[in-house]
This record gives sequence, C-alpha cells and structure tokens, in this order.
Amino acid sequence: MSNPALATAICGLALTMMIGWGSTYYVPAVLAPALRSDLGLSEQAVFSGVTVMLLVAAAVAPFAGRVMERIGARGPLVVGSRMMALALVGLSFAQGLWSYLLVWVLIGAATPLALSQAAVSAIAERAGSNARRAVSTLLLLSGFSSTIFWPLTTWLAEHFGWRGTCLAFAGLHLLVCT
Repeated sequence: MSNPALATAICGLALTMMIGWGSTYYVPAVLAPALRSDLGLSEQAVFSGVTVMLLVAAAVAPFAGRVMERIGARGPLVVGSRMMALALVGLSFAQGLWSYLLVWVLIGAATPLALSQAAVSAIAERAGSNARRAVSTLLLLSGFSSTIFWPLTTWLAEHFGWRGTCLAFAGLHLLVCT
C-alpha cells in the first residue's frame, strides 16, 4: 500500500476483526466441552449460539448498513465492540440454556457493527477508488483469526477457565477494539 494511513487503518481493523471473530464465532468450537459440562447443555445447544448469532446479525444488518451510510462506520464500530464486550461479560455469567442463548442474541446484534460489515464500510470510506484492493487486504489479514484465536482460547481456558477466557476477550474488545 502506498498510502500509510490506509495501511494503518487496514491493519487496525484487521486486528479488531480477528478479535471479534475469534472471541465469538470460534469460541463454541474450542470451549464446547467446558460449556456442555458447566452449563448442562447438549452439544447442539452449545453450537446453536452461533446459529442465533448469525440469524440476529442477518436481521440487524440492513439497519446497521443504513446507519453506517448515514453517519459513517467509526461510531458503529465502537458501539459494536462495546456490545461485544458486554455480551462476553454476560456469557461469563451464563447459568444455563436461556442465559446462554440470550447472550448470543446480543452478540448477533453487535456483529454487523463490530465485525466485517462495519470494517469493510470503514475501509471503503477511506480507500475511495482503491476500495476493492483495500477490502481484499483487510479480509485476507482478518482471516488469520482462527489461526490465532483457537490456540489462544485453548491456552486461556486451560489457565483461567472458560469464564475467565470470556472476560479476557471482553477486555480485548474494550482495550483494543474501541
């Protein structure tokens, strides 16, 4: 990239997307045994959280898109990251199926604001005629989320338990993504 400000924005947003996807979408895959055991959930119930996330995100996305078109992507990115942090704190306090699924509703509502939709909008706003290349770079870099977050989640869970892992991820959203 010949534009240092755009390159910095791409790297920063790629980092926030890695954190966002890694701390939500991939969490059940890594923490499923602990979630099943501690919350008394079936394997299907554990993974239904991601389904709820995606369904709610699909429902919220058109509204989020209109908001970003009107005011830009920066504010929604911050709000979405704060919502993700709140949801992850909530997940750390989940006690059963209903509280678990309720948290995934909040994660789903935050998804269009904190993840790809808002990040791509923010890059497109900055990149102008170079948007296609800039967005491709952003998505390529953010694709490393599973490579980083699967082992990180495993390590955190081994040392701090699944609830502590969720709190650590909430902290990442607040400290890095907002």
